[in-house]
Amino acid sequence: MNIEYLKNFITIVQCGTILKASKILYISQPSLSNQIKELEKIYNCELLVRGSRRITLTSCGEIVFERAKQIISLYDSSILEVKDYKISRNETLRIALPPTLYQDLIHYHFSSFFEKYPNIRLEVYETVASEALKLLDNNVVELALINPSLMNLELYNHKELMKESFKVVLPNDHELLKNDSVSLNDLKNYQIALPRSYVDSILEQARMKNISLSIDTITSSTSGAIEIAKEKNILAIVPLPDNESPINKNCIKKLILPKYNEFSRNILWKKGSILSNVSQKFLDECDAK
Repeated sequence: MNIEYLKNFITIVQCGTILKASKILYISQPSLSNQIKELEKIYNCELLVRGSRRITLTSCGEIVFERAKQIISLYDSSILEVKDYKISRNETLRIALPPTLYQDLIHYHFSSFFEKYPNIRLEVYETVASEALKLLDNNVVELALINPSLMNLELYNHKELMKESFKVVLPNDHELLKNDSVSLNDLKNYQIALPRSYVDSILEQARMKNISLSIDTITSSTSGAIEIAKEKNILAIVPLPDNESPINKNCIKKLILPKYNEFSRNILWKKGSILSNVSQKFLDECDAK
């Protein structure tokens, strides 16, 4: 069966006359009439009743009309899927990621994307937020995963991926483990490790409450602050999602910061930029969640 015959059959029915359909399709009336006759031979029944002003569908014609729309829809979808597949084989997703990327975030966003587009290549730059923005500005990557609450967002679009809040990572035998949560005031007598991107924000919160914090270690990443704090037997203040932790959850307490506690892990891209097909697909997949 010629798929074009079904497409033209749909157009004829929607137009109401073969004459109107012929003008839209730029196909002569006799040719369209012959196509209808061919379809009627295939289905072995009449499909149309030709009235003086308008054609109508027979009972069999109604069935073929509905099924024809489904067939054309599937046909068009298959064309797009094959096109996407062919394009994806030659595309690379270039993205900047934090050195510590949570398993839940990878599973929720990346796994489904690469399951849908298995042939897309991946080029990852693992770096801190400030460097990720430089990579965006210099067009080395098109997308970057960072916490935009710390950045000037005037030049970037952003999409929220996951909620986070500050947590305090404590040594196994620390006295603050008995608390349900901790405040900055609870931390004023302890040495602290902090990722560099969050130092100013935490110190500003402490100054607002006239609290002096002792920052012992500043690192480039969340994982670095956690690991060094563990080795030095001190505390670490780091951003973590509530539903996942890279370490023993029993050693983690939520840090109460009334004016700045919950924020989001976001994906950023430059405003005014025309994203590649693969980057747009990744954003679309994030929207579908």
